Formats: sequence, C-alpha cells, structure tokens
Amino acid sequence: MYESTCWPLLAGAAAGEGSARTQFVARYENLVRAFLSSYLGGGSFHDEIDDLIQEVFVECFRGGGVLHRTVHTPPKNFRAYLRGVSLNLARKWIEKRRKAKEHISEGEVLELQHTTEQTASKVFDQLWAEGVVTDAADLMESRALKKSFAARRRVELLRLRFHVGLPIRKIAHQWELPPRRVHKDFATAKEEFRKALADVVTVYCRGSQSDIDEECRRVLQYLERS
Repeated sequence: MYESTCWPLLAGAAAGEGSARTQFVARYENLVRAFLSSYLGGGSFHDEIDDLIQEVFVECFRGGGVLHRTVHTPPKNFRAYLRGVSLNLARKWIEKRRKAKEHISEGEVLELQHTTEQTASKVFDQLWAEGVVTDAADLMESRALKKSFAARRRVELLRLRFHVGLPIRKIAHQWELPPRRVHKDFATAKEEFRKALADVVTVYCRGSQSDIDEECRRVLQYLERS
C-alpha cells in the first residue's frame, strides 16, 4: 500500500530501524535495478549491477547519507531525488571501473552517459508511475470497501474500462443499466481515482497544490509513453 512510501518510513530507515530498512529495500530495489540495468545495458559492467545496487542502498543508509539528508532537509520530490542518487553513483561506478580496469575509454564513457541516461531515466519514471498508479488504485478500492456497493462497482467499472478495454456501452449492457447512468458513474469513478492519486503523490512530493497536480500529470504521462 502507498503508506509504505511515507516519510515516517524514510525517517525510520535513516534512524537504523531494521524493519523500516527492509521495507525500504523491498519497495525500491527492483526500481533501482531496472534503472541501472537500462543505464549499463550490455556493457562490461552489467554483471556488477548487484554490487552497484548494494552500494546505492549503503549510500542511502549510512550516517549522514541520503536518507539522513532527506529526513532533515526533505527534497521537493523523492522520485527525482532517488533517481538522481542512483544516477550519480552509476556515473562514479563507471568512472572508477574505467580507471581500475581500463575496460572502457573516457570517450566511450561520455558516449554511454549521453546515449543511455535519458533512456534509463524514462525506465525509472515509468516504473515509478506504475507503482504510484497501482497504489492509487489500491487506495481507491480500500476506500470503496468502506463505503457502498455503488462505490465498489465504480472500482470495477475502471477495471473493465481500462484493464479489460470494454467500451461503456458494453459494460452498461452487461450490467443491464442505461448507458447514461454508466457514463455518469464513470465520471465519478475517474474523479475518485484522481483524488486517490493525488493523495499517493502527496506522500513523496512536497509543495503546493499546483505542484501536486503537476506531478500527477507527469505520472499519467509516463504511463502513456510506456
């Protein structure tokens, strides 16, 4: 659930709480792995990704490290912050290995960075967006379970429309309801999802309402580009 991304989790991980650190790694390891795999591609360092992932989390957990700084001086957007940390360590890792093993020239390093950083960042943002949207859907469903049959049906309506791909008229036929009624419910369902999405985004994005709205738009745009 989206609560696992909240700032108390980061504070607990920064303070050395074992359960918080375990949750933090579980939440973000696959995201960091996908980013680094895309960044390193099939290069000579691909087999060292596990070590680099470990280094990312060591940097997060060490005293005075990433999470410690995050808790004391919260970034405006944790998504961009974590991506930047992963990217900076990947750059340092490549340069360190180049100097130590001379597997790759300085020119090749520059070419690798220019050609893959943008692609890797897109991979990171798209995977992040998928997680955020999943959390928003879970939040909307949990709220619906506490409300009414109509609220739960609106959750199912979004699933049928977006995941199954059924048109509204076919859903209306299956439910034996007037299409106008289902269209109205669909509009309500989308608004409920937007509110859930904003609540999830607020967990990791600090700022004004316009900042939150802009991040919500970015999340949906990342998914459209995937």
